[in-house]
Amino acid sequence: MKNKKILFIVSNMRVGGGAERSVSYLCNGLKKHYDVELLTFYNDKKEYSVNVKRHSFNDENKSNLLIKFFRFFVKYPLKLRRFLKKNNYDLVVSNADDANLVSHLTKKVFYKKIKLWSVIRADIQNKVYTKTLFLYKYADKIITICKSLEDKYSKVFPKKYFATLYNALDFEDIKEKLKEKIPKAEEKVYSEKTITAVGRFVPQKNYFFLIEVFKEVLKERIDVKLLIFGTGSQEQEIKNKIKEEKLEQKIILMSVKKNIFPYLKKTSVFVLPTNYEGMPRVLMEALSCGCVSVANNCPTGPAEILDDILTHEFKDQKYKKAKYGYLVPLNDKEEFRKAIIDALKNGKPYKAKAIKRAKDFSLTKVTKDWVEEIERS
Repeated sequence: MKNKKILFIVSNMRVGGGAERSVSYLCNGLKKHYDVELLTFYNDKKEYSVNVKRHSFNDENKSNLLIKFFRFFVKYPLKLRRFLKKNNYDLVVSNADDANLVSHLTKKVFYKKIKLWSVIRADIQNKVYTKTLFLYKYADKIITICKSLEDKYSKVFPKKYFATLYNALDFEDIKEKLKEKIPKAEEKVYSEKTITAVGRFVPQKNYFFLIEVFKEVLKERIDVKLLIFGTGSQEQEIKNKIKEEKLEQKIILMSVKKNIFPYLKKTSVFVLPTNYEGMPRVLMEALSCGCVSVANNCPTGPAEILDDILTHEFKDQKYKKAKYGYLVPLNDKEEFRKAIIDALKNGKPYKAKAIKRAKDFSLTKVTKDWVEEIERS
């Protein structure tokens, strides 16, 4: 098997991204079986480590729309064609919307001979990507990271071959990271109960909803703080909201952490209030730390992680004590409040169940699934 040469493509390896961490784990797991290499478009100061041969287009990530349009529709497909012609890969695996778009255009217009698998890592919401969704038909195989995504997109592309291959958790890496200590300056926030959310400050992550829910939780006179780890475009708006609600002492905005695991380990309840996801890695990571978790039942991901079911099978109109955590009907503030309070008071039995569930996504198991899928192709 080692003679097969596989290229993974992802736009960047920036610390904080779920797709980036997933790709780093996959590359490190599959390198034992194949000659694995990685290509990125951008370089960042803080990146996940990956122990395979690394290539990059060496660009800086720019937010200017004209620059991005030129890069993704012209520059990168041309550069990718030149790169692939110089290197002979048995399989190219593109990851997430932006890298998928570039790879699809490359195969359609410039270099049809590549064997391309495209990994859908989240429900596709961005208008540019939804309008270019038809390009997925040029992939030889579509990989989804949860069954709910496969269920949705196999109806869009009924003639394409699909496979679901879950995100992986590297338990050896997690074990080492849990040994690190939280800086003393930050430890004081854990002098009382804490609710933790992790993710970019963007509309998808739904933090204004979470703040409204937390306001109602405080009415129960529970001694608790809300910690939000992240950064992003809505950061100032979120700070303004916290100040407006006079919650500066109760809601703490924490910076992005390269190692989130010691913080997850110490939290009382982990919450996932997002509007949409793929297979939310941070929820899986929370389970691996034994977190009692409360999640919005968004279109894909949480129901499979917390209760082994597809989202459309969740019919409850109230919050549900699922197998491995709490599931809440999407954006129901009252039910989310009730679930958090229940989790704070009665959630301890979920700790052992959470760790057991997380092991279903071990890197060893997921790597084995990838190898089987590659070998059957």
